Amino acid sequence: MKISQHHGESLAAMLATLLLAAFAGSCSDANTGGGPVAQVELASTRLCPLVPAIDPAAAAFPPTPPAKVFGTDLGWTYQAADGRVPILFGDSWQRIDICPIQTNDDSMGVLNLPAADWAGFTATQSIPDDQCLDITYEVDDAGTAFAPITLRRWDGVAVPLGPLNTPIAGFYDGAREWAIFIVGGGQGCTAADAASGAACPAELSAQADELTCGTIAGVPRCLDPTGVRKNAGGQAFYLHIAERVGPSAYVSRALFLTNKYLNLAARTVRAFDPDDPRKNDYAVGNGALVLWGRPGFDDLSGDGDLLPYFMFHQLPFAVVDERIVFEPRFLSGFSGDRPV
Repeated sequence: MKISQHHGESLAAMLATLLLAAFAGSCSDANTGGGPVAQVELASTRLCPLVPAIDPAAAAFPPTPPAKVFGTDLGWTYQAADGRVPILFGDSWQRIDICPIQTNDDSMGVLNLPAADWAGFTATQSIPDDQCLDITYEVDDAGTAFAPITLRRWDGVAVPLGPLNTPIAGFYDGAREWAIFIVGGGQGCTAADAASGAACPAELSAQADELTCGTIAGVPRCLDPTGVRKNAGGQAFYLHIAERVGPSAYVSRALFLTNKYLNLAARTVRAFDPDDPRKNDYAVGNGALVLWGRPGFDDLSGDGDLLPYFMFHQLPFAVVDERIVFEPRFLSGFSGDRPV
């Protein structure tokens, strides 16, 4: 079974360290190969909510500091300079009783780390809310509302971050903070290219040339012809690799049009050398970015399995004309027991 950018079969979810160990042998730009399937079953315990599920008093207007946030998507954390732990949230509400449709509705802040004797470190069941960790949100000048995340491309084009357009990972490269955003809509094609199955336009994403034009619900769009998901599940979406340039402002430095990394997990490590695994150092660091992804968040329509894929990119990024040179390498399969 193989794991690559646009080709792949299967490898069930594993712990990050196990995946890194398995992939330490070799990676390439090629998209061929095969290998074994493995599965592991994990269990977890909910300690306490970071974002309150119900707090009617905080929904009252006019709001007063400190700002409260409700109804957020999953929070994505990373360790930045000086030990700070920023946390990015997807679609966020200012009021618990209203879900406003906004152009920018994502929020972020800093997760305030606990003391060494925090009850959560040893808890085996939920702890009281007053013992939970706090988040200091990026807020407006009045301190009464969160400052929504904004995203623009390197060429100044604004990228709306409304419903379902959200951050899905964050990381620090030793000098700059980054986030990865998923943005819906995909990439359009001409009707003629969709009818002929021509290559997808690759002006914004070099990886798009591995996709083909097709039709989804009568609309020409870029599709992944090699993935296990078919029909609408084969549509590719844009991932923005964006640099943090302000308290809640980001500039997209690269676009990755993909079908296989829509549900993404990212981690930075000290060193990753697929050609010489003796040099690998999987401790948290700034030598390489490793990413795992799946072609979706669920399979309610029966379009195919949501199988994981792996890629990595050396750090720091090279920046040319406001864009990074985005050249990830992908686990494309196995030769015997060695990844390639």
